[in-house]
Amino acid sequence: MHGLGCGITLCPVFNDMFDYALGWRAAIADKEGGSIMEMEVFFPDGKKVNSTYKGFTVKTDQAKNEGGDGTAPEPYDLFPAYIGTCAGVYVVY
Repeated sequence: MHGLGCGITLCPVFNDMFDYALGWRAAIADKEGGSIMEMEVFFPDGKKVNSTYKGFTVKTDQAKNEGGDGTAPEPYDLFPAYIGTCAGVYVVY
């Protein structure tokens, strides 16, 4: 791991009016303290959990029978899709 330290930081994001976490910000820093990767995970409402990384937002939700609204894939459904797209990149290249 070239230049990486163990600088992983998780910071809760709180609502100004209420005392509960709205999400988390994570950052991995190099040895000099410069940020290499930043991601924000937040909970918009209901059973939704979204993350923002490199300007893109990945939205997830739970199925209606699990108490969600069914408006997006479940987080565990995205995992095999990510693995498949990572492998698929090698076919394109």
